Amino acid sequence: MLKRLGTWYQCRLEYFICFIKLTLLGNDVVGFISIVHVLAVGSANGYLHITGLAVHNDFQRHKVGTELLRYTENYAKDSGISSIILCTGMKRTGAYAFYEHNGYDKDSYSFDKIIKIG
Repeated sequence: MLKRLGTWYQCRLEYFICFIKLTLLGNDVVGFISIVHVLAVGSANGYLHITGLAVHNDFQRHKVGTELLRYTENYAKDSGISSIILCTGMKRTGAYAFYEHNGYDKDSYSFDKIIKIG
C-alpha cells in the first residue's frame, strides 16, 4: 500500500492520501514529515494536515524541519491546495516559535477526547 514517488512515499486509502517525506544523511533518517491530503466541504482541493514532523536532536536548528515544511508547501502549491493545518502540544513552546518563524499562524484551538476502550 506504500508507494514511492520520488522523495515522497504515498499511501492512498479510500478517503484520503497520506505522504511521508524523509530527510536522510547517508542511510540514517534525520527527519521526517507526514501529511494527509484531506477532502473538505467547501474546498475544491481540500487541505493538507501535517500529522507529524520530527527532526533528530543532533540536526535541530540546521534547517531540516524548515526544508520539510517547504517540501510540503511546494506540494500544496503544485496541487492547488491553499491551506495547511497542524496541531502541536500545549507546552511545546519551541514548536510554536518554529512554526511561527516559518509563517504559520496560531489561529485556533484543538480539542480532543480520550475514549475508554474495554
